[in-house]
Amino acid sequence: AAITHGHPLGWIPAGMLSDIVFKCIYGEKKPLKLIIEESLADTKNQFGESESMAYFERLIKKAIALSEAACEEDASTIEKELGGGWVGEEALAIAIYCCLKYPDDIRKMLIAAVNHSGDSDSTGAVAGNILGAYLGMDAIPKDWLDRLELVDVMQEQIDAMMKIIQRE
Repeated sequence: AAITHGHPLGWIPAGMLSDIVFKCIYGEKKPLKLIIEESLADTKNQFGESESMAYFERLIKKAIALSEAACEEDASTIEKELGGGWVGEEALAIAIYCCLKYPDDIRKMLIAAVNHSGDSDSTGAVAGNILGAYLGMDAIPKDWLDRLELVDVMQEQIDAMMKIIQRE
């Protein structure tokens, strides 16, 4: 992100996303909201000197609060309150909103993450990384996996990577 985006709001969201995914996979099992809040605090500690950090923190906290509010429709809430996801901070905020609103249902989360008029493929990918890391492969609907090409090859690669990681 630092190479392709020459500003802090390019790499701050990327850093926080990687921290969230890492905590979901390797950290202590805890509620997703707590993982995200801890990651936000860690991100603030890391990038607090950046002029962009205050704006980024407000946007992420807004996404967290919106996920707990009784919103009528996800798409209008996303577009009106969080943006279109065309920039990194908005994409992460939208993903966080969707993941926290549907923390146990990857299908509903992904539908919310991609059904808006913004950069929906990016927001869906970011949200899928978060909730996929949090819930694991078993959370993916079987009918989705059945239609996925080369799922056996991907599983072999995942297993091989996990063996390497476990040896380290």
